[in-house]
Parts: sequence; C-alpha cells; structure tokens
Amino acid sequence: MATEFQTNFVRVFAFNYKAAADHFGVTLRTIYRWFDGNPPLVIKRYVDVMARGWLPQYEPFSNWHIDGTNIHFPTGKVSAFDVEFIEQ
Repeated sequence: MATEFQTNFVRVFAFNYKAAADHFGVTLRTIYRWFDGNPPLVIKRYVDVMARGWLPQYEPFSNWHIDGTNIHFPTGKVSAFDVEFIEQ
C-alpha cells in the first residue's frame, strides 16, 4: 500500500526520479531512499504542497484544488486571469 508521500510524489514527478533529484539537488540514490523509506519532514510537506497545487490543508482551503489555470472551490471556480485582473 502506497504512503501519502509516495502518492503525492507520483502525482508531482510521475516516477521521474531523475527530475526529482534535479529539483531537490540530491542524488538518485537519495530519491530512492526517500520514496522507499522515510523522507525528511520538510520534503514531505514540500511535496504535499506541490501535489495540492500550493493550497494549505486546513479549512476553508481543504476542499479547494487547482486544475491548470482554474482554482476550484466548493461554490464554483475562478481563473488565474480573474485573480490577476482583481489585483490590478
């Protein structure tokens, strides 16, 4: 059974261990150890944030997710263009 870290890792890097090693600046052996064992807490949190689309896990954001350029939330969605327009 896959751990939450393994699931998130695959969601982000799609079994591309070389890309993960380059991203974190570590060796392939380190990535294999992290994937099979227990990665550092900071790496777990970082991969979790990447997999969730940069949204926190607490309420009210726990039901939100990012799909491409859209942010989906329980009552609808907003595009990245809308957010940029409001900021300007």
